[in-house]
Amino acid sequence: MNNLREFNNYILDKYNGILNSDDLSSPLLISSDEVYNNSLKRRIMYVGQETNGWFNYGMLNKEVTAYNLEETYFNFLKNGASNSVFWRYIKQILEISDGQLINNVIWSNTFIAGKRNGIGTPDITRELFDISLEYLLYIREYFKPNHIILVNGPNNPYYELNKKFLKKIKSTLIDIYPTLSNPLVIDEENNILWTYHPGFQNRMRINKEIMVKIKNKII
Repeated sequence: MNNLREFNNYILDKYNGILNSDDLSSPLLISSDEVYNNSLKRRIMYVGQETNGWFNYGMLNKEVTAYNLEETYFNFLKNGASNSVFWRYIKQILEISDGQLINNVIWSNTFIAGKRNGIGTPDITRELFDISLEYLLYIREYFKPNHIILVNGPNNPYYELNKKFLKKIKSTLIDIYPTLSNPLVIDEENNILWTYHPGFQNRMRINKEIMVKIKNKII
């Protein structure tokens, strides 16, 4: 399936079949707008953890269309996303302004959805796990990023999905993971960099060191 809108519709249909989907946010679906795809000067796939509260406008997930979610994604990046530590981190690494985010970053998450309300890791069912893995694999193949930056850390449930993803694409990282003594691991062949979430990096005061190393690899 080489049409992103078609694939997003397929994923949304599967997502709405998850038993606990109404306890989850809407899924994070990447824009299929040709303007977005064609405007990407650098293709940096930036993978976080999950997006709690995404598109929670009082609608049930089954009332939301793929078009709604794609448009929200496009406008979010076009407007510079937010000033959270997660977004400041990638903007500083790439040395870009808010307005340049949409021309450089393909944003996705380990899990395609987070909690509908509150923060923290959602209830990870096997269905949510499988859909999230399928989406990450498709997005990598569809956009063919120059680099993939995983900032989801080595802890479960993110670790388990990361390992499945890395194994599927035959990455050299399947037998290693970030640690405090080696917080950034790199697959040179597949251009994958895996590290801790920026918030954790800040708390451990290792963010500047890691940012310099990532910047040296991708710029």
